[in-house]
Amino acid sequence: MNAKIHKINRKTKIHPLGIAAPTDFEFDEGEDIAVETLLKNPHISLYCLDPDERRVILVETPEDVVLSDFPFYYSAQYQQAVRLVTLSYDRLHDIADQIDFDSQQLILIYSVGRCGSTLLSSALNQLKNITVFSEPDVYSQLVRQRQWNGNNDAQISKLLVSCTKLICRQSTPKISDRRWVIKLRSYGIELADLLANNFPQAKILFLYRQIETWIRSSLRASIGEIPDTPESLESMQKAVGNLVSLIARFPEPNRPLSYIEILTVTWLSVLECLQRLHQQGYPPFIINFEDLIATPNSVIKQIFDFCDLPHNNLSQILKVFTQDSQSSTALSWENLQRTQPQLTPEQLEQYLREAKSLVNCYTNCKNIALRARE
Repeated sequence: MNAKIHKINRKTKIHPLGIAAPTDFEFDEGEDIAVETLLKNPHISLYCLDPDERRVILVETPEDVVLSDFPFYYSAQYQQAVRLVTLSYDRLHDIADQIDFDSQQLILIYSVGRCGSTLLSSALNQLKNITVFSEPDVYSQLVRQRQWNGNNDAQISKLLVSCTKLICRQSTPKISDRRWVIKLRSYGIELADLLANNFPQAKILFLYRQIETWIRSSLRASIGEIPDTPESLESMQKAVGNLVSLIARFPEPNRPLSYIEILTVTWLSVLECLQRLHQQGYPPFIINFEDLIATPNSVIKQIFDFCDLPHNNLSQILKVFTQDSQSSTALSWENLQRTQPQLTPEQLEQYLREAKSLVNCYTNCKNIALRARE
């Protein structure tokens, strides 16, 4: 079966930071297009999965648009899309099987979020022969589809491999002289074990920051009102539990988790996944946010050495650290000044105490401590 190309009738995505989905577009039935034509066009890129129809959705963007230059890949794809292409899972796997991909060409970036991962992606994007994908959302979808008991790991792994190959192949048809950086959303680390098994020679970077400063930054990035009703918190916990394994493992509580508890357990879940990577024998290069900001020259050199990247053009690369890496997005400094919740110093201090207490309990007693919530 060939691919199909579709006219976009309407763009329908509601939240700019929402995970990419086939419902983001209304489109026509489409016409057949030869797969060879699809593969020759570097302006067609993989956007999302459509599991109900067992197909993938790709977007075509204008020739003068370079998606890797945008802070968030999925957002740029949506905003810039002019047509869609659909391809069945079976055809996707057939194409991927024919792509000779060396995992040494791949660099994977995981993080707790709010810790400079977008900044680092932007810095790496300054290098020649490097293509950066800052949050392709097929990975977010695969986190959501993964069963935490591992029952569908084989299916998820197959899609991971095929999608990764197609993403890289489409960006640069001549792949022998390129390297790719894929930066995932924070919960993308829930796939790190599968990615490591399938791409064992990929370089792995992990960025983090301490819970106190992370909570402060996360609260600043909380667009609008902080949920505080049982209904809103229950809904949020359910949604996050589809993406964060430690949230999903909670026993049925007498009350929903508070907003700060949800944030904190999400932070802890990322660190649990990091620990599993170490246990698998794939220790990443760990980058502290404070070090990256305070001494970017030294940290960037260490990262480049770890990833076997050249040190030339460092002065140009370091200019990135004077800019807002999320400019023009909902998470830009300017936008967050307008949309962040207004907290009193007392509220902030209470939230920080709550987060640190939960982290200490978890560190001392692991999951048992989490059941002791009042």
